[in-house]
Amino acid sequence: MIGSFGAVRAGWRSIRRAKRLVALVALVDMLTCLPAALFVGVAVHTSGAHRVDATELARGLDPDFQHDLFGTDGGLHDLLSVLVIATLVLFFVVRPLFMGGYVGIASRKERIRFDDFVQEGGAVYWKFLRVSLFGLLAAYLLSLSAAPLLEYIDDQAAEFAVEGPALRYRLITEGVVFAAFWVFGTVLDYARVGIRMHRRPGVLAELVRSFVFVLQHPFDTLGFSLISFLLEVGVIAAFVWLLAAADGAYVVTSVIVLLLIQVLIGLREAARLFHIAGAWHLRFREEGDEFGPDGEALGAPEDPLLSNLPWHG
Repeated sequence: MIGSFGAVRAGWRSIRRAKRLVALVALVDMLTCLPAALFVGVAVHTSGAHRVDATELARGLDPDFQHDLFGTDGGLHDLLSVLVIATLVLFFVVRPLFMGGYVGIASRKERIRFDDFVQEGGAVYWKFLRVSLFGLLAAYLLSLSAAPLLEYIDDQAAEFAVEGPALRYRLITEGVVFAAFWVFGTVLDYARVGIRMHRRPGVLAELVRSFVFVLQHPFDTLGFSLISFLLEVGVIAAFVWLLAAADGAYVVTSVIVLLLIQVLIGLREAARLFHIAGAWHLRFREEGDEFGPDGEALGAPEDPLLSNLPWHG
């Protein structure tokens, strides 16, 4: 756990050096989600803004109002589904560029410019995209593996009317699945660090090496990952209270909520950079003998985005 404290310092220093870049990434995140959010906001405003119970509707998910909003033809629901899918795809495609930039920030001791940030992200974009695809596949397989067990627990609860034990078993199962997601997400971050640090071909091989690294240093890697996760949860919990207090059925309150959400997105992006920087610190501490005096991997060229195509390894 001693290494985790050094990782905390490294993460904090990286955030201080890259406040503007983190804010810029948070702004791009907001713009990515804005079309779908505006679509829902306009639809809700049209259907419920002039009702006498508008404030209560704005602060809760009323089933009757949702039925009235989406109607029976499903047209609004289908259009919203298309917008959500398009938003997720765009976010998924852009995200590897930002994660590559975060690793670039973590690898340097000085403040980097926007063009450096983009170059760092572009140099590893295709490999980071494949890492994300592996992560998506793993999440899908974990969900499939947990679904039959959760369904069995629900069936037992319905058949024998034992909701208490069934609820506990369901919570335990969900906790195990979430822990598996969390551990694999930690491995993915160390894989991203390893790809940028060593510049070796083979994403799958780097995933295996990163998994071994996490197993070899479980207290430092998972301990620091837990610190990052708890910080993020604390921020989200605080903002849930703020959003509930500020939410309402008026234009001013809606603007305040949007601003608070933007601040929350920025803090979550800072948390991602915090963990990436700490992971770089921990891995560089163990494998620093493979690097030159400036901290760059020996013999590692800077590859621009267009020359580092997927089929180049």
